[in-house]
Amino acid sequence: MPLIKHDLILDHKDNPIFTPVFDHVQATFKNVICSGASTLIIHQDSIVLEQYIGKQSVKENARTIQADTQFHVASVRKSYIGFAVSYALFYDYINSIDDPVLSYLPELEENTWKGTTIRHLLTHTHGLNQEGNEDIREFTPGSSWSYKQIGIEALTQIVKRTTGKSVAEILHESVFTPLGFTESDWYSQKHEKLVDVVLRYEGDEDWKTSESTEGDKMNMYVSTRELAYWGYLHLKKGKVNGKQVVPREIIEVATSLQSPSTLHKDLPQNGFLWFVKDLPAKKTEIGDQVPKGSYQILGFTNVTLLVIPEEDIVAVRMFNSFGSPEGYDYLSDVRSFGDTVMSCVKNCKRSKKMKKLLIDSHCIFPTQDIMKTANFYEQKLGFKAVHYLNANEPHICLYRDTTEIILTKTNGRKVIPNRDLYGYGYDAYFITKNQEELQEELVSSNVKLVRPLDHTDYNNKEFVVEDIDGRWLAFGLKVD
Repeated sequence: MPLIKHDLILDHKDNPIFTPVFDHVQATFKNVICSGASTLIIHQDSIVLEQYIGKQSVKENARTIQADTQFHVASVRKSYIGFAVSYALFYDYINSIDDPVLSYLPELEENTWKGTTIRHLLTHTHGLNQEGNEDIREFTPGSSWSYKQIGIEALTQIVKRTTGKSVAEILHESVFTPLGFTESDWYSQKHEKLVDVVLRYEGDEDWKTSESTEGDKMNMYVSTRELAYWGYLHLKKGKVNGKQVVPREIIEVATSLQSPSTLHKDLPQNGFLWFVKDLPAKKTEIGDQVPKGSYQILGFTNVTLLVIPEEDIVAVRMFNSFGSPEGYDYLSDVRSFGDTVMSCVKNCKRSKKMKKLLIDSHCIFPTQDIMKTANFYEQKLGFKAVHYLNANEPHICLYRDTTEIILTKTNGRKVIPNRDLYGYGYDAYFITKNQEELQEELVSSNVKLVRPLDHTDYNNKEFVVEDIDGRWLAFGLKVD
């Protein structure tokens, strides 16, 4: 029996604040060549977003993407290889990552591999490539950065030779079995839960299969939830449900900056194959808004795992694409994925800080410029926006406390407030017991105050503001 059933590790607490991440994944799904996608976010030890889109292949009657669907993770597998190297280092099978590779693989061509260390392999700074069956050098070790498969192959060989175990055996023994993972593995044969990878064109020469199940080839498939739990294990530094499943040091070393100090500051920065956020770097794949100390791994299938320790969050997106269409900026896309996650986190913080000043109210506001109006309500009135612009009836939901406003499109027609249509009347009335505090807040945000707080002749205590579309919004309560 597994020590922990992975489907019991975390509770579900769906949070609509994170819906923009799902919208981002849907947009990428439409822009790349694929048939299925998914996303999952763990925030503060709960699953706050979990969504599945499409089918496992383009075939007729293909299986629907679901929780147990396993996606080809491509280079995301390298985070597992990095773990195996950290395992070998922790248990003293490897003396130091600054050891020469030739000390462990002496059969390699000495003139080509001389000066190359394990650190260089882990950080893509080895400067090696392959032409046919020959290893060639493209730049001096540690002087630049290049993403080549030759370094990964050497790492898996070092792990096997030093520990006597394959990468897969180490992962099963240390992680998969203790945590009850049954949807993460390297496969020699397809089965019904594995997606078909949708190639950019027939005969794509970059696509390769393998019968090896040792964890050394590009045939790893993982479910959305188990990839998120893999990230969660790292977020918690190996301690899950009160049990230290993996030594803390294995995780810390693998996810901390290991790139040579001589590397140019604008080149990508790596831990043990993870991309890590340290100094600002122009060529990083991590979003600008993602804080220092975060780490991410991206696959050629556009599968992405992002861990942000500062915000206690793990974000996953999955696709069954292979590469990107010509002209598609995949780096901009993956950076904006991380930035979208961070935007949601900030909205979540702001929501928790706000006092509950409003009582249940629901309004529908047609609007000429839906994004402009949504931004006004977020920035000036303290609402949080959840976008449903890809729905059959595009709209944006605005939330504050238990109040909801739904923005719809007017198809270009100007909003006419009630006072202009009928000579008098508000356009919405929000019930609140804290009129003084709320008025002060809105005035400090430079919202136009139409009528200051006062008692009306119909025995209400209220104030009135004007929104960006000219609507008059009243905030008040009947006075006994």
